[in-house]
This record gives sequence, C-alpha cells and structure tokens, in this order.
Amino acid sequence: MVKITTQLISVWMLTTLSLFGNATTDILQKPGTGVSVTPVFSTLPEEHFRGEIAIAGLQELGYAVLPAKQTGYATMLLALAYGDADFSIHMWNVLHDGFYQKAGGVKSILKTGNVIPGLKQGYLIDKKTAETHGIQSLNDLADPAIAALFDTDKDGKADLTGCNPDWGCKDIIDEHLKTYGLNSTVSHNRGDYFALMKATIKRYKSGKPVLYYTWLPQWISSVLVPGKDVIWLTVEPPETLEGVVLPASLPTEEAADDNPLTETQTAAQRGFADDQIKAVMNQNFAADNPAARTFLSLLQIPAADESAQNLKMMRGEKSPEDIKRHATRWIKKNRKVFDGWLEKARESVPVTAAPEAPADNAAPVNTAADSEENTEKAPETDVNTDDQASSAAAMPVAVHTASAAVAIQ
Repeated sequence: MVKITTQLISVWMLTTLSLFGNATTDILQKPGTGVSVTPVFSTLPEEHFRGEIAIAGLQELGYAVLPAKQTGYATMLLALAYGDADFSIHMWNVLHDGFYQKAGGVKSILKTGNVIPGLKQGYLIDKKTAETHGIQSLNDLADPAIAALFDTDKDGKADLTGCNPDWGCKDIIDEHLKTYGLNSTVSHNRGDYFALMKATIKRYKSGKPVLYYTWLPQWISSVLVPGKDVIWLTVEPPETLEGVVLPASLPTEEAADDNPLTETQTAAQRGFADDQIKAVMNQNFAADNPAARTFLSLLQIPAADESAQNLKMMRGEKSPEDIKRHATRWIKKNRKVFDGWLEKARESVPVTAAPEAPADNAAPVNTAADSEENTEKAPETDVNTDDQASSAAAMPVAVHTASAAVAIQ
C-alpha cells in the first residue's frame, strides 16, 4: 500500500512539474498573454498590408489584438497620445512630424524603428510632353503656355493631381505653389487621391499630358513607370528667388541614359525629403510591453514588397480578406527573419520582475536601416517631472499593465 501511494505521489509530482514547465514555456513564448491591444490604421487600404503583418506578429506573442481603428494621420497621433489606441505603423517620420509634435511629441508618443525605408515623393509629368516642350522643373509651369498643356477643365490653369485634404503632403504642395508664384497658373486638385489618379491614368492612356504628385511605394509607379512613361520634375531651390543662381535640374552630362530625371535626382531636387515609416506607440503602452515594443521596432518591409502588394489591390485583390492573405503569404516567405524579430521580442521581457528598478523604456533600434537620431526613447516610467505631467497639454492617458491592458474604445 505504501509502495503504491509513493508511486502515485511520484506521478502527481511529475505531472505537476510538467504542467508548471509548460506554463512557464507558454509565458516565455507568449509574453503578451492577457494584454489587449488596439491598433490604429490610416484610412488608406493600401497601407493596411503592413498593419496586418504587425498584428500577426503581436498575436504570435500572445497579445489579444482588437479590431483596428481607422482615421486620418493627425487624429491617429492624437488617439495614441490620449491612449485611445496603442500603436500604429503609419507615421511618415518627416512628413507627419507636425502632427506628431502637436500631439505631444516624445512626451506622449514613442516613435521607433524603420518599418519602410527609402520613401520617395514628388511631382511627375508624362515623358512625351516633357521632351516635346523641354519641361524639367515644376517652376516651368510659371509660363502660362506650359501650364495650359495640363489644363483638364478649360480654365487656362494646369491641373495638378495632388493630396487628400488631411494629408501632410497637401500643405507642402500648397507651400510650393505659393513660394514659386504658381497659384495663378496651377490648380492643386484635392480629394480622393486614388480616384483622381485613376482619371489621370485614363487621361495618359488617351495620349494627353498629365501632371501629378505621387510617392513610393505604391502601385501608381507600377502603371506609370518613372523613366519610361513619366519623369520626376525638379523643384527650383528657394534661394534662386533671392538672386542666388542655382541649377533647377541636373546638367545633361550627368544624366542617366537619355533621361536626366530618372533616378539621379536628390530629395532636395524633387522638393520633398526622403522619408521612412515609423512605428509609433502610446508611451505607457510602450513602457509596459517590452515585447510589443521590441517587435514593432524591428519590423521592416521592403518598399518594393508593399508596391507589389498594392498592385495586386489595384488589380482587384483589395478586400480586407485579400489584404490579410497577402500579409500571411509575406510572413511565410520571410519566416526566418520574422521569427528572428519574435525571438528578440521574447528576449526583451525580464524573466523575473524587479519592482525597485524602472523598466528600460528605450526601444531597440533597427540599426541596419535606422539612424540613432531618428529613434526616440520613451521616458522612464518612474519619473514624474513637471514636463511629463504637462505633456500633450495635460491630455489624459490610459494606463496599461503587463497583465491587462484594456484599450479605450
């Protein structure tokens, strides 16, 4: 009897230890267990591909990801500052900096990583019209005769397909037109960008001149290919308005092939800074969730991959289910790298808690693609300075804990 009882106790102990071991393994593999996370996306479906990849990674880390909110960029950053959302990967580092600062900047929002590097933006016209009339610069549109070539509504002014009213590029385009005195010869058409671009592409295919703003990555440049169908326009440096003579475009002898405006321009010559997509998080969420913070800081998607996915959307694969399927396929294709990000995220979580020591709230830097000055650190969570207390105009911030973070709906 004693022997049987001893055997039963041994079996019970082994089973208990096994269960505890499995539980420990689960915690290490899924450090986000018990934490609810609210993403916030832009309203552009063409940007949701990268968001679905981020969600999939957080779910593998154990986080319960709630349905993503969708809003404009300025409102998106305010939602993060208030704690109405926890993270996004839709902020352009330079283009949206004004929105970021107005939302409280680093006091309210952590920005980190380099989700998509090497973003380009600027103005383009069809190559045929450029070569026929010798057009190389946006400033050439100051000539009413040149501007009239791009007149689509018969008012005598060039029609520039531009940005949605709530996009950061809208203000830059308006500033260019004002600075260079182009408002009398150029109209900035604002509205549903992709609807306007479909009309622009139709116009191009009918053999008529086109003038538009765009950026990379996205599908437009897969249809109207820079260097083949269209060319980038240069933007004359503002100093020339004050009498400093600087070339508006590259000398012919420095041109690539037969087109001086393919890939040889600098960002300054295009009038828009080269940019990158940052991961952005509510500061409290970032401090309390090192695994999520680390994963989002490491996530990176080549610009060409998002352009290719956007082209699929243009061809009809544009439902939310299609976009999720595209994200799943991308993860499968890049599984080794993706798993590396997940492993580093798991390693960032302390095995034992140390209440007396503040958590290191510095987001890991993707050193291969990001520069130190573009990656900001969240403030230490145990510091309560006057600056932090007054951050973002004393906006209330939802507090998240490692055991239960409930996003405000």
